[in-house]
Amino acid sequence: MPPDRADRLADAFEAVVSAEGDERARVLDECCRADPEIAGELRKLVAADLANPEPEDDAPVLPVASALVSDEPFKPGDRVGSCVIRRRIAKGGMSVVYEAVQEGPNRRVALKVLRRGLSESDSKRFQLEMRVLARLRHEAVAQIYEVGVHHGPEGEIPFFVMELVHRGRSITDAARDMPLRQRLQLFSTVCRAIHHAHQRAVIHRDIKPANILVDDEDRPKVLDFGIASTLDNQLAGTVDPTERVGFVAGTWEYMSPEQCDVDRADIDTRADVYALGVLLYELLADKRPLRFNPDEQTPIESARIVREEPRVPIGEVVPGLHADLRAIVSKAIAIDRDERYQQASEFADDIDRYLRREPVSARRAGATRRLVMFVRRNPVPSGSLMLLGVVLLAFALVSTVLWRRAQANFAFAEEQRVILDRERAELQEANEALDEQRRTANAIREILVDILEEGNQPRAGTLNPPTVVEAVEDYLARRTGRVSEFPAAEAVVRVALARAYRNQAKYADAAREYRRAVGLWSDAGPRFLDSAQWARLGLVDVHLDAGDDEEAEALARVVITIDGQNAGGSGVGVRLARAQIALAQAQLGLGRPEAAWRSIEAAGTLIGGMEQGAAEALRWRYQQVREQLESAQGRG
Repeated sequence: MPPDRADRLADAFEAVVSAEGDERARVLDECCRADPEIAGELRKLVAADLANPEPEDDAPVLPVASALVSDEPFKPGDRVGSCVIRRRIAKGGMSVVYEAVQEGPNRRVALKVLRRGLSESDSKRFQLEMRVLARLRHEAVAQIYEVGVHHGPEGEIPFFVMELVHRGRSITDAARDMPLRQRLQLFSTVCRAIHHAHQRAVIHRDIKPANILVDDEDRPKVLDFGIASTLDNQLAGTVDPTERVGFVAGTWEYMSPEQCDVDRADIDTRADVYALGVLLYELLADKRPLRFNPDEQTPIESARIVREEPRVPIGEVVPGLHADLRAIVSKAIAIDRDERYQQASEFADDIDRYLRREPVSARRAGATRRLVMFVRRNPVPSGSLMLLGVVLLAFALVSTVLWRRAQANFAFAEEQRVILDRERAELQEANEALDEQRRTANAIREILVDILEEGNQPRAGTLNPPTVVEAVEDYLARRTGRVSEFPAAEAVVRVALARAYRNQAKYADAAREYRRAVGLWSDAGPRFLDSAQWARLGLVDVHLDAGDDEEAEALARVVITIDGQNAGGSGVGVRLARAQIALAQAQLGLGRPEAAWRSIEAAGTLIGGMEQGAAEALRWRYQQVREQLESAQGRG
């Protein structure tokens, strides 16, 4: 029997036997009228099923029809690995999923097997999905229990056993019964799960409601990594490299514009961010931002729509939606991937900020974020002018604050002559600090003017002017080995460059610039101790990103030691808490969970003594590390 006809027969049979009482006869008649080609065989199958009723409610749904589907390798009652198959629950282009009972733990599981008659490349991609799932350990990702190969008369059939989502509904179906806050919390958890996959070099590429089920306790589970890709060359080696370009993988409604380019090989995690944005749009509006008609549109036309058509603003579909949520959705589904959230965790952070009634980054881009975006997207003239404006504005604000403080101190000294000597000393110190800040601002302006003037000339061997990052790199390269006349000004520029490098995952370059900034601020004198400490903390984060836990632990201890002796410094409490959290992350990575618990508890004590605003800014990272520790040790 052809596979298509067998599929139709199996689906019709399942619809009939799922009906109750007299309803079964009506459904049978409707199926026969709708598809006369299978009517005779369908009536025989239903009669055979009635002649051999199953006594249990949860018995196999397809006792006869599943055996007729030629590309399904197993039927109810078959044993595969440690499992006994009960019924088929899903079927895709590459695999079949059964509900089964796994012996030993004696639990209900999902058994996924490769369909018969597929190519070697399909087999390799199925094995890639097994390897991908084995890497992931997150509460919102269906866990894999067993991997193996079934040896039967027709050859070897790979399979894996995974967590069964009990009474699972798609996330959109489940969310319809939830208030807005619960929907957003559910979605934030999904974003964290996708970010977990991204951290392990896995891109899902087919995020959609059908692949995110919600169980009977309202817990989401991300499924189906069947067309996932990986940024890990060793893991990706299981699939022929020529198969990663030249075809479109995914679902049109949720596919990012860059996925529609069949010759594009640089699909990254931002493709999943786009799909998450479409999913959030659907959770909020019960519609999608683009409209498709598969019966009338060719794949070429569908790809054009994804790449070029403007998205319907969600505010037009849901007029009363909060402006923050409108901005979050718009940012996530931007056609230009550079304008989206760069990580799924950033997406989740903005959702969590909205839930905490804090300003969201989608509407309020911070100075560091703006700097990175202009460095990445603008040539030297406009980029340098914007960078100059940001820096000068920051220092103008600092200068104004210091000037007002100096004036206030002067007036107070005039009125309180009894303590004139002390007030004069404070006034002199404030004036010196003001002069130093002004000198630093002027020095930064001169540096940026030099970068602008020298960066207008093409680099050697090219016809185009350098980007802002390249211009800054060239300028600082010329400064290497020289004694800086204004070390604090040069340190500001190096920290900006280090952040840009970190955003591009150039961790060695970012670490180098942070170290140089620490040295320059140390040379600039004790007034810049706080600036040097923030740069050290930035370097700790770079080591953690790069997986260098030993260096991260050592430097976090340096930050804690120095700030422990600097109680009057600016932002010491926040820095100490961040350093303790980073220390716990490093210790967990080094396999020292007990030490990590002491560090995270110290961070919790510090956060508990802070003002509400400062504490909330740290709490999400603190909670994330604590959950990782609980997961590692089973502590609740």
